[in-house]
Amino acid sequence: MEAVGGRGAAFARNTGARLATGDFLAFCDADDVVHPTWLDALIRCAAWHDVVGTAIETGSINTDRALDRTPTTPPEQQGKSAFLPFAIGASLGCWASVYRELGGMDSDVKASEDVEFSWRAQLNGFSLGFERTALVGYRLREDLRPLVRQSYILGYGFAQVQGLYRDRGCPPVKIRRVLYWWMMLTLGNPLIPRRITKISRGQWLRAVAAHLGELRGGIRFRTFAW
Repeated sequence: MEAVGGRGAAFARNTGARLATGDFLAFCDADDVVHPTWLDALIRCAAWHDVVGTAIETGSINTDRALDRTPTTPPEQQGKSAFLPFAIGASLGCWASVYRELGGMDSDVKASEDVEFSWRAQLNGFSLGFERTALVGYRLREDLRPLVRQSYILGYGFAQVQGLYRDRGCPPVKIRRVLYWWMMLTLGNPLIPRRITKISRGQWLRAVAAHLGELRGGIRFRTFAW
C-alpha cells in the first residue's frame, strides 16, 4: 500500500500504523532487505521492551562504490547517541498500543524521526531494546547528487532533534567540536592524495554535506553551545 496525502518516512509509517490491525508493528524501508530471522528477533526483543530495533548492515546489497562513499558504523556502535539510545527506522518494532499512545512519529522533524520517536518513548517511561546483530541490509545512495542531498538532510534533521530535546536533557553540541570537524574536512579535502587523507572524494563530499546540514539546523534550533 502507498501512503498518500503527505510526505516523508514519518507520515508513511504513521499511515501504516493507523491501518494495521495487529498488536505489534514492524518497520523497514522499501529499498532495504530484511534477513530471514529479522522479525523473529524483533518479537523476541519485544517480549521485554516496548520499542525495539536491530543493527543493520550494508555489505550484502550495495556496490563497492556505494560502500566506499558511506562507511558503515559497526553493529556494536549502532543505535547510540550522546543522549539516549535509539532504534533505527529501517529496522524498528513497537507495540501498536505504545505507538498510538505516543502519537506516532513526528512528521515535522526533517529527518532522524526514528531518533526523535525513540527518545520520546523513553522519556515517557517506555523501554527500548536493541539487538546488536545486523539483520537488515540497508540501501546506500550510490550517485553523488542523491547521496549529498540525503547527507545534508540527515545532518540538519539530527541537529533539529538535538535542539528540540535540549530542555529535556540532551547535551548541546559544543562549538569546538563543530570547528574541529570543519578543520579536519579542510585538511582532508580531495586536493590532498587519498593515501594521506584515507577518504574518497565521495566520502568527503558526503561529510561536508552532513556538517553543512548540521550547521544550518544547529543554528536554527539552537543546538550549539560553547
